[in-house]
Amino acid sequence: MLNVTNEAKLVQDLNTEYYRLINFFSNIKRPSTFIKYYNIDPSSPRNEVTHETFDFYSKTRSYWNVYDLTPTQIISAIQNSPDNAVDLKGQMIISATTITTYTIENPRIGDLVTFYKPVESDEVLRVRAVRLQLNSNISTEPVKWYELDLETAPIRYEQIEELHKLNHYVYDLVVERNVEYKFYKKYVKAMNQLSELLKFFNNFYIRERDLYAADLKIPRELNELIYYIKKRFDNKYKRLMENTFAPFGYWDHYSPFKYKSIDDMKFNISKEFELIDYFHKKDREIYNLSTYNYSETIESCLKKTIELLEYSKIIKDYLDHHDK
Repeated sequence: MLNVTNEAKLVQDLNTEYYRLINFFSNIKRPSTFIKYYNIDPSSPRNEVTHETFDFYSKTRSYWNVYDLTPTQIISAIQNSPDNAVDLKGQMIISATTITTYTIENPRIGDLVTFYKPVESDEVLRVRAVRLQLNSNISTEPVKWYELDLETAPIRYEQIEELHKLNHYVYDLVVERNVEYKFYKKYVKAMNQLSELLKFFNNFYIRERDLYAADLKIPRELNELIYYIKKRFDNKYKRLMENTFAPFGYWDHYSPFKYKSIDDMKFNISKEFELIDYFHKKDREIYNLSTYNYSETIESCLKKTIELLEYSKIIKDYLDHHDK
């Protein structure tokens, strides 16, 4: 008979599932605050025997990886008490708290933390102690929950920008991982543009036919692209997608679609658009952009379609890369 206490692999799988569920419900409910976390890099100057990092705030050039919007769960309130801090200013008020984080792979003693709102202050806290919950260190899931004790750091808030930074990351709640800041900025810009474009195209939605049309013409590429966006992005961006209408009427009358992928559409859309007559759906005409004079409404619609495609491609590539 199988004894669960003697089956290491089964215990590991159960432990992995346990932490996966904790992560899932924490991310859904999100009862947390966010911090900016400065993780000291192993390449920083240190003692080769003890591996102890030197006085890394002033005397040596330590290297830091910065993690923005790191989700944490505050276990205890921030407490302030007088203490004789030799490495600070002597007798002073010291702040201390304990938090839990699961998105920093290797927190280290001496790491720095600053808070965003609603607990934003000009204080910088440092990690004084690190504890790993249960046996999550051997779990196959990357769900290490670290409990960190924090105290006031021997560095002023305005000095923190002088630290030598190696990498800058942002924790994206959509893909639930840390992503490089420069890619995240590009992604956020694309999301803002996508949101504005989808609001613009709502003016072209015809409820009676359940599709997008302008000047009694049905732009094939626009309908197929918005259908793709709804299908691909709806599970990630529900609040954005709930105000965008999927052209199911177009799907009913004109499927199978002409374009099999967004890359296929991008290749063809710069050359021609297909406009289907609104009343005679069987009569389909292809007009070349360089020779045909669209009306102002159609022209505006098709120009915006190209923009919509470009930003959708950026977001698709972003999700494809980080969902792996």
